[in-house]
Amino acid sequence: MDAFSGYNRRVFRELLTEAFTAGELRRICGDTSEFREIRQLPQSAGLGEIADFLIEYSGRKLLLAELEKLVKENNPRQYWRCASQLHQSGTKLPAGHVSPDDRASYDTSDFSLESLQGLVREIVQGIAVSGDTPIALDRLLPIREHGGFSLGLTAGVVTLLQQLFDPLAIDASESWPKASLRPRSEIAGYFLQSLGQFLDHDLPLVSNWEREGAGASRLHQVLDSGAQFLYSMERKRQDHDADMLPIRQLEVVVAIIKARRASDGEPVVLMRLDDDAGQYQAIGGKVRPSDRSLSAAVKRELIEEIDVRNQLTGRDYRLNKLTDLYDSEVSNTTGIYTNYHLHIFHVTIDRPSLHLGHLDKWVSLSDIRNGKTQVDGCWYPVLTRCLTGPLGSRYPRGLEDLPFSLTEDVVE
Repeated sequence: MDAFSGYNRRVFRELLTEAFTAGELRRICGDTSEFREIRQLPQSAGLGEIADFLIEYSGRKLLLAELEKLVKENNPRQYWRCASQLHQSGTKLPAGHVSPDDRASYDTSDFSLESLQGLVREIVQGIAVSGDTPIALDRLLPIREHGGFSLGLTAGVVTLLQQLFDPLAIDASESWPKASLRPRSEIAGYFLQSLGQFLDHDLPLVSNWEREGAGASRLHQVLDSGAQFLYSMERKRQDHDADMLPIRQLEVVVAIIKARRASDGEPVVLMRLDDDAGQYQAIGGKVRPSDRSLSAAVKRELIEEIDVRNQLTGRDYRLNKLTDLYDSEVSNTTGIYTNYHLHIFHVTIDRPSLHLGHLDKWVSLSDIRNGKTQVDGCWYPVLTRCLTGPLGSRYPRGLEDLPFSLTEDVVE
């Protein structure tokens, strides 16, 4: 029997080399009893050499399914990107990856509730980590040491998920087993990852069906927006797990423009209303892949967010990097629990004043401390995550110590 029957060796090698560095692959396999032979490789061995050794060794020892399982557990995102090409067509797949001809012979009546819950969890997480790469339905069958699940059961889980939440983009132009699935949007992908965390921790999505009283609630509005529903999910997850890990990592630049209000001399900071989040926040935004540097990201945000009438050029202002801060919270924009890496800059502008757009406002330091500001009789939240503490060693009192950005006081 060909030890590599059922596997595409080229794709397997690509999976190993794209999923791990040489050090990671050596450590992961070295900590697993089946693959400790990797320790005989010299420390000078490169990633490709390690991958070739593991594939050849696993083939001789009939451990390819175990190696596949190890990759899936340690880098599920990369695994699911390659899963549809990893197994050669027309060959019998390892246990749990049941070929279409064999699926009818599997009786799911003997599976425990725990194993069926595991099926749902692996399906949800498999789709979630696939990102923009579609994954075939028949590749969602989880790897198991014994037996497998029917394609019909897997399709049933996917259908129920889609019917209830509509988070998937499905292409069923080919046969149903080859129907491709992916999250229909970035927020839908975050929802699936959050749902996977609920399943991992055996946390019910909805609790307390015994308590009555819903007439005065506005929770029905949550069901009108995926981001609002996700926000509620993540807040509940946060309430039940103080050590929960962020699903999303985001680099953000923040540009602080400080002035003095002419009417009372109080220091103010230029902020902008984020319509999606419903709050005022300092000028700035997430770093894009196209930004050549952090300074370039700040300059782009200044152009995008400061009223066009100001016609600022690079000669009109100076940037001073103050500090880096880290914060984790449930995002008011996407609804997902996010770890923010904040790059804080102070902007000095060689102008007496700035034109403000309809979303802009000079927000006082007292409003920033209170976390809210008033506009036309309505109170709006103020995002204060980087504005109430020290801003590097030079400015231990934060905004109070920071120099003014404009050459004259501002009139609101």
